Amino acid sequence: MALLALPCWALPAMKAFVAMPDGQVLHKGPMHFAGRWPTCPCYNPTLFTSAGNIVCEDRALELAQAHYSQRAQQLLDSGHWVVGLGGGHEIGYASYAALCGHLGPSPSRIGIFNFDAHFDLREQGCASSGTPFLQALGHAHRSPTPLQYHCIGVSRSSNTPRLFATAEREGAHYITDDALNAWNWHAQAEVVNRWCDAVDVIYLTLCLDVLPQATAPGVSAPNPRGVSLEVVEALMDLILASGKGAG
Repeated sequence: MALLALPCWALPAMKAFVAMPDGQVLHKGPMHFAGRWPTCPCYNPTLFTSAGNIVCEDRALELAQAHYSQRAQQLLDSGHWVVGLGGGHEIGYASYAALCGHLGPSPSRIGIFNFDAHFDLREQGCASSGTPFLQALGHAHRSPTPLQYHCIGVSRSSNTPRLFATAEREGAHYITDDALNAWNWHAQAEVVNRWCDAVDVIYLTLCLDVLPQATAPGVSAPNPRGVSLEVVEALMDLILASGKGAG
């Protein structure tokens, strides 16, 4: 398993951009994780390695995404299971592009499974943490490799009608957070199973704001409802059990 970080954060709504080469402020996360991971009880040095950080300089996010994609593809080509650490979800498009490069020209059906309160399907002139999966779908429209996007844990109060319309237009599959309570989420497990059956390769990604604010209070958009960690873990285990995870 290779840990590769893209420590930048481009916020779409506030038109803000933060990218700290030395890992200051918001971007201590990936560096601290990589540094502390070897002290965790489950750490095994024969299984885990740090592949470093891809630095975003001068707000050149698209260039940083390209560099991340190249490095992640190298790791995939070498047989590593790549775990990408943000930053924000800018890493989503870069990771998808790395997977496409790794697969090469292929009819394999890619499924993105995104646990997230937000669709991240914003239509805007430049890349940000709000655009990655629309970028991926745009790439797929120009590619022979089919792509199906799935968003699990969508918050109705955190996505505009325009975003829901974009999701419908792009054929995105989604489950809202109110359908994933502790007492009713099992009904959605079969839906997720069917989604897994309909693709050949899965890119699995998690945005921490899918979790309730009490569990993840430090995210940029704290979620008053969210999906409990227990439900997220159970659904992720279900997806991974398909054996289709990229890595």
